Amino acid sequence: MHLAIVICSNGLGHFKRATGLLQALAEVQSGLKVDVVCEAWQLERTRDWEKGHIYRDPRVTVHTGYLTPGPQWENDPQAYRDGRLLSWEDKLARQSFLEKADLVISDNLAGILRYRPDAILMGSFLWSDILGEAYGSFPEVGAFVEREQELLERFRPPMLCIGEMAMPAVRQFTRAIEMPWFGQDARPHQERRYRRLALLAGATQAAARVQERLLHRLLAETDWEIALPKRAIDQWLPQRSPDRVIAFDFSLAAFARCTAAICRPGIGTLTDCIIANTPILAFYEGGNPEMAHNARQLETLGIGIDLGGEETLAKLPEFLETELQPERVAEMEESLRARPTDGLQRAARWIQGRFAAHEQ
Repeated sequence: MHLAIVICSNGLGHFKRATGLLQALAEVQSGLKVDVVCEAWQLERTRDWEKGHIYRDPRVTVHTGYLTPGPQWENDPQAYRDGRLLSWEDKLARQSFLEKADLVISDNLAGILRYRPDAILMGSFLWSDILGEAYGSFPEVGAFVEREQELLERFRPPMLCIGEMAMPAVRQFTRAIEMPWFGQDARPHQERRYRRLALLAGATQAAARVQERLLHRLLAETDWEIALPKRAIDQWLPQRSPDRVIAFDFSLAAFARCTAAICRPGIGTLTDCIIANTPILAFYEGGNPEMAHNARQLETLGIGIDLGGEETLAKLPEFLETELQPERVAEMEESLRARPTDGLQRAARWIQGRFAAHEQ
């Protein structure tokens, strides 16, 4: 059976989710041939990730250079004037692997319906929803919203999503296939260090600027150990990092060693926190409807705290002392353990069923 997977270039969460699904599917589906459309930087940033070996499998062919620039979150809507929201679709026109695939899965790029009306979408939000809410008055954004919603209304595709996190528009405009969290790894048994915080911003520049401000405030005003990605250490502490700044390697064990993760609440990072039972303190750039939704949801689920805007961040040192008491952390850990994390396996079985129906 021939599968094509198209992966949004907006961040690593899309890529990690699709890669996990591909690996889960390869384990249960015989005779599988796969074409993956992603970006080279996504492969590079995850080259040491254990699941990345699937891209060296002879059954898998990778195609890069099609999806950038493409739909992504920008703090300045002027960035969309270059036509990126729709131009990526033209790059995929008449690609034989899309035409010949038995099934096509598109992670958060509904425009693929232009070529494959039978495509399966994957994600927990729709670009037309969040960009329309934030920047709908801009002509380029308005044209994109109109185009995507027309495709969704015409074809109403199935969309694999995390049931606890899907935004309302996913249920309104697609046939939402609700799944548990897309975690595949066994939860690590790691004794947590009480005074360590992970400080993570994902691959988004706007959030990275907030991350830098938080780092210097935490170093100046608290005694917490800070786990920080090595590239951030090299960029912001180039001379000599303090002894209490530890390189963070994004392994589940690294998450599990932390009392909490202060992070932008992208689904990929949230999934890692859930598998590692690490409470979440969510910060995010203003005006992003998806991030605000995710932060509210994790607080509703009892697995973290929505830090809100700049006013709360300015008071973060005091906030940590009141909110990260052992009893509060234990409550969040209990809620984290209650989250089901077999979404990848369930999604793989669901796709198997689609393959079986295709063969009949």
